Amino acid sequence: MDPKKLLGNAQLLFLECKIDECVDTFKKALDAGADPFMVYISIGAAYMKTKEPDKAIENFSKAIDINKDNPRPFYYRGLTYLYQEENEKAVADLTEALNLKNDFHTARFARATAYFRLEKYEEAAADIRQVMPQMETNIQEFADNYGILRTEMWNVVSKISDEGKTSGMTLSEEDIATLKRWIELK
Repeated sequence: MDPKKLLGNAQLLFLECKIDECVDTFKKALDAGADPFMVYISIGAAYMKTKEPDKAIENFSKAIDINKDNPRPFYYRGLTYLYQEENEKAVADLTEALNLKNDFHTARFARATAYFRLEKYEEAAADIRQVMPQMETNIQEFADNYGILRTEMWNVVSKISDEGKTSGMTLSEEDIATLKRWIELK
């Protein structure tokens, strides 16, 4: 069968949340000659959706082995590590994603989240300050489109806005007011 058609079918199955069928179809697409990089990222995303982080990480790692110059598999593997609360590994992958694409704003916020969990407040604050203008422009879309990050985002934003400067972070009153506005969107 045509690899492009198989990929399309697999993507539809993903959207329908038929993950086992989706993964099988992605594997068939790979066997039929589909781009392995895209297949491994897609399978990793499917496993993230089913909360199978070890399988997700395995597939994102395969994508990284194929193309170390693309930030996406580093970002997704970093998110998976964040989900597993392996914050040092999350920081490493998210940093690599940012090295490859400096304006990758969701990666920067995810890294801020990992830094915050590690109690590296100045690093977290630096990332948050850097990404705030982009997030402020369209915070609702950001929150709606990055599901795995949404809950953690609100937790961090809430904690920062509640504690402000007492958390060890040096955010301005204006920054804290912005964070509080974001929480109201939840």
